Amino acid sequence: MLFVRYLRLLEIAIAIAISVGFLPPLFAQIPSNPIRNEAHPDLSGGGRPDDRSGAAAQAVIFIEPPRNTPDLSSGGRPQTSGGGAASRGTLGNRKESIQLLIPRSNRGLTAEAHPTFWFRIDGSTDDVTEIEFVLADKDGNEIHYTFLEASEINPGIMGITLPSTVDPLEVDGEYQWSVFVYREELQQNRWASGFIQRKDPSLEVAGEIAAANSGREQAVIYARNGFWYDALTQLATLQHNGSGDPQDWRDLLSSEAVRLNSAIDKPILDCCRPE
Repeated sequence: MLFVRYLRLLEIAIAIAISVGFLPPLFAQIPSNPIRNEAHPDLSGGGRPDDRSGAAAQAVIFIEPPRNTPDLSSGGRPQTSGGGAASRGTLGNRKESIQLLIPRSNRGLTAEAHPTFWFRIDGSTDDVTEIEFVLADKDGNEIHYTFLEASEINPGIMGITLPSTVDPLEVDGEYQWSVFVYREELQQNRWASGFIQRKDPSLEVAGEIAAANSGREQAVIYARNGFWYDALTQLATLQHNGSGDPQDWRDLLSSEAVRLNSAIDKPILDCCRPE
């Protein structure tokens, strides 16, 4: 068992070391007045379009903020001998499929000091022994490590929130997060990796968020201003609680900059979601 644990820790270290060289500054300066999305109104409450205004009248569509780095969602991204790309993950008929819930660019912004990281496990989990989550800074230094035991793992969408006992993410700090899925046979392990940067919203955006009347309206504001992790967490929480509009969840995950359509109908599990 000690030898197996050693191999796992070594695999994590190698994976992060391979990927960390691909972590340049994530985004250019976000303009204080980004493009607004005026997509179809939210009529989930039964009202007419002219009954609503501002964020309440807009669909939850994610708009990618300007960035000054290459797109790592395709060619040029690092690979691992374990079989999982350092990207959103692998999907298909293989039972070990894993998918990170992040935009196509493989990176996203958060305004939170302790954000939540969402991912999906697809297919059978009968032989999954554990899942490990690792957050590292741009130099490859481990910030947080946690694991889920077999009893906590089921197919579906899971979220791991950075605990308040961990130092908050630094403003403008850039980080890489990775999820490792371990199965009974070591050669079947899979992992996927994505990137996150903490940014302070502009005064205008912060004011809109503070004035929002609901978590749904906050999600609209976060999404249209490029704060992916915060928009996703707002809607995932609403969906799990049964108080969200399924169309909002569909709109966010099917946004042009996201295209996570295969995850739309997957259950959001109790494990590790924010309180």
